Amino acid sequence: MATLTIFILMMFLLDPLSCQNETKKDGALSRLESYKKAFVAKRLMQKSIVQKLASYTDQDYKKRDSMMRTVYETMAKVLAKSLKVLKDNNFDEKSPFPEENNYDLDESLSLVYENCLLYSDVHLRYPEITEQIFMTKSMASFKSIISEALFFCSKRDDLFDESTDYYRLVNLTLQDMGLIQREENFTNPYRKKVKDPKLTAPVQPKAKKEKKKLQRGPFLSKNKEL
Repeated sequence: MATLTIFILMMFLLDPLSCQNETKKDGALSRLESYKKAFVAKRLMQKSIVQKLASYTDQDYKKRDSMMRTVYETMAKVLAKSLKVLKDNNFDEKSPFPEENNYDLDESLSLVYENCLLYSDVHLRYPEITEQIFMTKSMASFKSIISEALFFCSKRDDLFDESTDYYRLVNLTLQDMGLIQREENFTNPYRKKVKDPKLTAPVQPKAKKEKKKLQRGPFLSKNKEL
């Protein structure tokens, strides 16, 4: 069962949406509108991954953490390759959504979008575990890769217009990671609350200074003649 679950996860991470097929079905729609339409269905499938993670009990935390690591390891490879393709095609955050067929560019852009939103889903639900994974040697470069991808998405105005839930999700993730300034009312209900030690630490009574006791014994008097 675990092997089957991992296989399904890899399909989510590696199988991007195709704008070309949707364009043929909906000839009246632009490639962007076709992609948006298909993306809604893809997001519903992606959320099943978070639901699977949430289904693990505290006793199954090893399975959950292993599953998250597998997701992130695959995600790191996919995003690194996809971001490189975008750069090689001189495609940046201000470039218009591609209206002409370019399989490599279409695939890479779709993979960046989909993996960033999936990452945001998982990160916001399990921030502490994600941060622990960042600290492992084998995942040392993942934080910089996902940060670059998140910033890229947050500046796109096709799928990530500021009025969309997609933009909001990525923006919350950037705030939670400390990559942008947090809004005054920002909170992540899934992050464990750490109480201020200054407020919770017991007040230690001040230690009384011990008075030095004068040693009694023979001493020289100022008036005593030698």
